[in-house]
Amino acid sequence: MLPALTLAGVGWAAAAAPTWDQAFGNVQGAVHVTATYRDAQGHAQPLEFWRSAAGHVVRRSGTRTELHLTPAPSGEDLYQIRNLSGRVAYDVHRMNLYRLGIFTDRWSVQHLLDRPKGNVTLSRLPGAPTMIAGNPCVWWRLQPAGGAPQDACWSTAL
Repeated sequence: MLPALTLAGVGWAAAAAPTWDQAFGNVQGAVHVTATYRDAQGHAQPLEFWRSAAGHVVRRSGTRTELHLTPAPSGEDLYQIRNLSGRVAYDVHRMNLYRLGIFTDRWSVQHLLDRPKGNVTLSRLPGAPTMIAGNPCVWWRLQPAGGAPQDACWSTAL
């Protein structure tokens, strides 16, 4: 069975084989999400995500870490990582994140959905939409070249 990823965002109107931006790219506005994920040991951990209409982000993973993103017109965004239990904050340049092995970009941080590296094929899965909190989401298969597929449920209403 394939892992499922439930996502919320704005939909699209395009051909049968959309690009990433056509399928997932036009999400705008303020967002607040609360969710649960499983850590490496299988324990449920809270995730909370806020994004302002201006693109500022606060992303709290678990109970100890927060990531803040302040977008800059120059593209040199300010990232701040906060250790909540130690009450310490670190300003981090994007290049420092790369040195730590964290390869992300502004779009991925602002949308909770990492844009895949390399080629990926998107295909809408057949069947009726799934209802989440009374709103429909449509299932997509994301097939990276040479990688395992992942299914995502994307909603235009949430």
